[in-house]
Amino acid sequence: WANARYRNGKYNDRKAQRMIEVTALIITTLATYGFSSLITTYDGLWGVFAKLRQKYPHSAFTCTVCLSLWVAVPFIALAWLGFSWVLLPFAIVSIVMLLERI
Repeated sequence: WANARYRNGKYNDRKAQRMIEVTALIITTLATYGFSSLITTYDGLWGVFAKLRQKYPHSAFTCTVCLSLWVAVPFIALAWLGFSWVLLPFAIVSIVMLLERI
């Protein structure tokens, strides 16, 4: 049924278009949280994030909320351009992080 609604590179059905927009918003939000948490909380591969936090101790790299503002800007641009699939790994990481806290 999805192919019937997709014509000329756009969805003709407003409900389908709205569903895609909501899905992209959820993916972008989760990815922003996941990526920001990775940088501010975990050491990263070869300690890259830990070194970054040590080099700039009083910056956005130590605050998840502060960093999420800067991470959200390119992530929103990716989602707006239709590349929200790129953000899926970070969205999955954030779901795992949230489930760990339960």
